[in-house]
Amino acid sequence: MRDGIKKRVRNAWERVRRRSSTPGPEQTPPPPQTAPSAPHPARRPSGAALALAAGLKIPGTTSVWSGKFAPGTGTQQRATGAQPQGAGAGPPTISVKLPQTATLQSMVGLTPTQATTLAGHIQIDPTGTGPASGPTPPIVPRQQKYPSFQWKGELRRRWIDDPAVDGCTIDHTYLDYVELDRNYTLQYPIRRNLTEDFRDTVQHEGLVNEFDNPPADPNNSVYQTHIRRHQLMNFDITTGPGIIVVNGIWREPYSQAPWGYEILLALYERDYDIMTLRFIFMNVTSGETLDFVRDHVYTPINNLRWPDPDYVEFAHGTQDYDACLGSKLGKLAACTVLAGFVRGTHQISRILCWPSSVGSGNDTMPILRFDIVEQGPNPRRRPTRRVAQAGGQANIQIPWEVSMQYPMHFGKLQSDGLRYREWIEDPSAPGCIVQPTDLTFDAFITTRPLKGPARARLPETYRSQLHGMSAAQGHDLPTYKSPYRYFNISLPDIVWIGYIGPGVIFMRNLLRRSHAPHISAVSHAFYNRNFDHMTHKYQLRHLMFTDINEIWTWRFCREILYPDNGWAWDDDAPQGVRRKFNRGGRNFDALLGTSIGKIAAATVLSMYPRGVKPITAIYIWPTNGVGPGPVMGPSPRGLSLTMRFDIQQVGPGTPGFT
Repeated sequence: MRDGIKKRVRNAWERVRRRSSTPGPEQTPPPPQTAPSAPHPARRPSGAALALAAGLKIPGTTSVWSGKFAPGTGTQQRATGAQPQGAGAGPPTISVKLPQTATLQSMVGLTPTQATTLAGHIQIDPTGTGPASGPTPPIVPRQQKYPSFQWKGELRRRWIDDPAVDGCTIDHTYLDYVELDRNYTLQYPIRRNLTEDFRDTVQHEGLVNEFDNPPADPNNSVYQTHIRRHQLMNFDITTGPGIIVVNGIWREPYSQAPWGYEILLALYERDYDIMTLRFIFMNVTSGETLDFVRDHVYTPINNLRWPDPDYVEFAHGTQDYDACLGSKLGKLAACTVLAGFVRGTHQISRILCWPSSVGSGNDTMPILRFDIVEQGPNPRRRPTRRVAQAGGQANIQIPWEVSMQYPMHFGKLQSDGLRYREWIEDPSAPGCIVQPTDLTFDAFITTRPLKGPARARLPETYRSQLHGMSAAQGHDLPTYKSPYRYFNISLPDIVWIGYIGPGVIFMRNLLRRSHAPHISAVSHAFYNRNFDHMTHKYQLRHLMFTDINEIWTWRFCREILYPDNGWAWDDDAPQGVRRKFNRGGRNFDALLGTSIGKIAAATVLSMYPRGVKPITAIYIWPTNGVGPGPVMGPSPRGLSLTMRFDIQQVGPGTPGFT
């Protein structure tokens, strides 16, 4: 065993010696330069690498660094001695200066602890000049109370507090409740008050107090518990105004399930603005965090003994604070702040810990509380959408935001809609990205074994929406005579659920993955299975999109378009007031530039020659249904959106029509 330790130490030392860029008296000169090798593949840095790059000292590890960045004070620094990053250049290396006392002979024969201690005094020479850079200042290693946790928490704290600290791997999340529910079928939340463990916080921090003022009906509690059991993830999370309580959360490692912090933010923003979040509570059930609290925090060194009933506070920046933030549940809280707010605008001001009322003695579970506060008087909101730009760089942009690139009243939405309208109406308009399709239903099912659509009678909710539609015919016939067909295609790569009738397509649920046929092409194939769209009798006249839960289309209509025209979404909802937008106005173009509007425009472009059948009007109105927000009684966010696109009819003699 002793020989094995010597061999590992010797091999490690040889690797350190070879990394040195300046030949020493006993080193051989480097070999002649050869042709550049292929670029090294990009690798995601480890947590230790990011900590070193941020200038942190990791206890129990050597400070040898060979990579892209040199550790510095505060933020990452480019290595001045690094080789240039060319097409064939590998990652630059940073020379390492070794103290004269740290020789191979001095390390051989030491115990592993002694060897690690000596190796921990190896320093980095960030200039890359080797021994010629002068004497090395002595290192005074920082004594840490919690070596296994503290450096991780310090790194996360610096990421939260200072946006200039590089290396942060947590980006803003764009997962919302609708998408989470669509992929994992969430259960309806349970309304119930918090447990007694949170009474003091509720009473002293100004939260909604249902302990002293309980609602008449417990089902009307403002606090809601979301529970989901899935093979890829489990969670039990309670949300309320300003508060998230994590009762339990688990995610299958290496799976495609959302991260824990994404779930927390999606559930909270279902009902509340993220800027109102003040507290995150953790019921500590994780083995690692549980052991940390009971075996490392509650010790005689800290004058604590588990389970002392008093609150223990960890002030911002202390070693206890950093160590707590370095645990698994501390990481969850830190990532929630990093993903939910703009870096540098909010921070976790302190962490509180106390034993819960469940259990007794060593079986008592701890509770952690993370207090979130604003760092400035005017904290910025986190961006709400990411748009990929040229060069692979990601930028954040709200689709209706006015900018120098999109100066129109409704920004990019209006610009995109105008472009689609010009493509439909003017055959000479350049740059059209939608081509006519020849996809048929038979060709579609060759790779997707499906049954043919069933003859169906339109549901009552659809029949009530046919008012004013020229294609409304046969909707009152019995099922066996009905001209309508019901399509329910739910596949991994594409979902298309709706009705096809003479002159009209109803689309209710749509989803497309990459490489699947476009929704417009599938709509063309389904329609032509029973109706020839190039005949005067069955030409397409209306496109209906019902129960719209596409978040950006819904938000634009409710939050931007209605207020801009002086309308109230809540007032229109009970009567189902329809708003009409004629061709050519800015409202029309903006609606055509939404995700739903683009599907409608692409369907027309793929089915008909350009310049023949323009979209003449768009109708929108709120309806009862599953909208992108919660359905909580009279809540306006429980209203879905319906859109109707009217397409101009062509008369006899039109070329191409029969």
